[in-house]
Amino acid sequence: MIFPLEDVASDHGVGDFVERESKGNIVTVGIKLDHHNRLTIERLFRHPTSHNIQWHDVYSLLEAIGETRETTHGSLEVKVGDELEYVAGPLGRDLTDQHIHDVRKILKTAGFTPEAVTKS
Repeated sequence: MIFPLEDVASDHGVGDFVERESKGNIVTVGIKLDHHNRLTIERLFRHPTSHNIQWHDVYSLLEAIGETRETTHGSLEVKVGDELEYVAGPLGRDLTDQHIHDVRKILKTAGFTPEAVTKS
């Protein structure tokens, strides 16, 4: 599950430029997304939902697009652009449908969709 906490302006990264929209403002941020991260985004948005998306792939993607920190409660704090979210870590290696929904929400809010990534 994700829990919005507060607005935090924090943009970072180098590499391919990805244009994204956040809170009505378009900002261009240099984010390095390798082939593996792009593939993970495609798998997260695939319909029907893929049931073999592994946590370490999503964790790597979230680290590439924002700042991450593990909390003492087993959740992952993720800062992407203006948003600070918390994602509960899965019990196993693979993500549940709820985890996929929560990560999709984070990615959509930050403007990282398969269409936006393939434009960059």
